[in-house]
Amino acid sequence: MSIGELSHSVSSLTQSVESLDNKTPFGQLTGLANKMSKILNCEGELVTTNSYMVKLDVYISGLRDTIKTSTYNSNNLENMSNAIMLKWILEQNSEIQYWYSRNKFQKDDQTYVCNYLWNGYKIVKYKDLKNGIILELKSEEITFYKGVNGVWNEIDFKIIGKDYDKFWEIVSEEDWDRITPLEYIKAIILDIGFINSMDDSVIIFGTHKARQLCDISKWHKYGIDIISEEEECRLQYLSVINAHEKVPQAGLQMYELCAVIGYDYENYKVYNNLAYEQSFIYNVGLNSLVKIIKERTNSDCKYLSIDQFNESIEDVKDELYKYEDGMFLKLKKRFYSIF
Repeated sequence: MSIGELSHSVSSLTQSVESLDNKTPFGQLTGLANKMSKILNCEGELVTTNSYMVKLDVYISGLRDTIKTSTYNSNNLENMSNAIMLKWILEQNSEIQYWYSRNKFQKDDQTYVCNYLWNGYKIVKYKDLKNGIILELKSEEITFYKGVNGVWNEIDFKIIGKDYDKFWEIVSEEDWDRITPLEYIKAIILDIGFINSMDDSVIIFGTHKARQLCDISKWHKYGIDIISEEEECRLQYLSVINAHEKVPQAGLQMYELCAVIGYDYENYKVYNNLAYEQSFIYNVGLNSLVKIIKERTNSDCKYLSIDQFNESIEDVKDELYKYEDGMFLKLKKRFYSIF
């Protein structure tokens, strides 16, 4: 990186910090990080990084004390992975010292504003849409969201299992002229009455798995909107911004949202206005971490010793280390933080 590029980056970072208007920056945790926040009784509260670290250490210690009990099972393995993952992302985003977590914000009329990705997508791309259905292509299912008079919510219907496997089989075919993925979905939702004919328009968007299996331009050509990694991070951030604007949270008046960071079973996703690399998605989530942890347990997901428990934690840390910044980038981040 040249001195000119470095100066420009520092200037951009300085402007981002100055735009906070002397408010203290905070980050919002989403996805499975929110689930762990609930377990730690932190949801809806502004919590410091140090406080989170203490709570997570206590939680992991509590799991260690119960490994030989009859209640210890695969759920504990997932929760331990979740705790280790959350500790790691707090360390990776050390420029943020305050964190908040909440998925649904309740309005005075008892309706909710959600800060999920799909809501950010709707707000940005279909702001004035009051009635309709939006479909999201997830890794394991197609989820449906319905709007009635401007109120949008997830509905109790999904395309899963063999029906969804068939969808991906069609996607994997080189030639979509026989039947396109969109036509396949339309046939299903026509059969259950969500649309009146195959000519009706349907809003469908997708993310990670769809990006992996087929070029975005091909998806767009056949009527399905697959968003890029950068756009996915930005829309998630804007969804959280919208929730805070629609339902201001008590105690956050002197704080400014600067980052939205979270993870699920497959991916770790970041949008951080204070970081050198503002947005990115890494292919690491709880599924891969739980798989690593299980290698140290028996068929009943039990540890035979405390040493095995501790060794599994180190195994997960070693896996996460692969996604940490290299030394040169760490030095550049350190340089920016001075400014």
